[in-house]
Amino acid sequence: MGIDEEFLRVEKSKATRRLVQEREDHNNALAGNFDTGRRINRGLKDKDEHEQSVQKRTKQSLSQALRLNTRYAAQYQALMQNLNDAEDAVYAAQIRSAEWVSEAQSAVRGSLDAASALTDGTEVFQAENGSVFTFDERVVEDSELDDISWREGSPSWETYQGQLAELEEARLSHERMNSHGDHLSKLRNEMEDEDNPVSSERMLEISEEVNAIETSVRNSQEVHSSLEVSATPTAKLPELNL
Repeated sequence: MGIDEEFLRVEKSKATRRLVQEREDHNNALAGNFDTGRRINRGLKDKDEHEQSVQKRTKQSLSQALRLNTRYAAQYQALMQNLNDAEDAVYAAQIRSAEWVSEAQSAVRGSLDAASALTDGTEVFQAENGSVFTFDERVVEDSELDDISWREGSPSWETYQGQLAELEEARLSHERMNSHGDHLSKLRNEMEDEDNPVSSERMLEISEEVNAIETSVRNSQEVHSSLEVSATPTAKLPELNL
């Protein structure tokens, strides 16, 4: 046998052994048998790396899901349209609620400006039953009545209390709208996650959440429409800390 033939025989034998070993390593990897006490590092991935590799190969991106599954795509597009509409409604509601807070606060300030006052300047309001209260709901004693500087046409206690209640409702409404906006933003991020496509089951849940927000917006509009803010002229208020 010549030198060249011997060289080829040896190389072929090495290649055969490598192939056999690679198949054994692969079978061990599939069976999870990585640490036999005789394992030699041949560049074989450990079990976790192998599973991650498989997941990466089989993972379907959002764009793939939309392209390959027409039913999924239809559900996704319909929900995204609902989400867009909800975001528009909440944005408009945020503007309205901020204006509502400003109007309600102006009404309260107007009543305070027009109120009767004690000698120290504390605003007071008289109730329909004759009782007198300070702006912070302290009952004015009979001994203090002579110290009140009464102003003609000053608003009643009931009017002032109604304005305070509306201001509180306006503030709560504005806080709800801001919270809804934050919630919708999180839902959009979830819907647009390219690496983790939202499931059909999760989209049903998101749809319910979006519908609940839209219902809350409508209810807030109805409450606002049912209340009237006093239109007492007053000086410009300081900037609101909404």
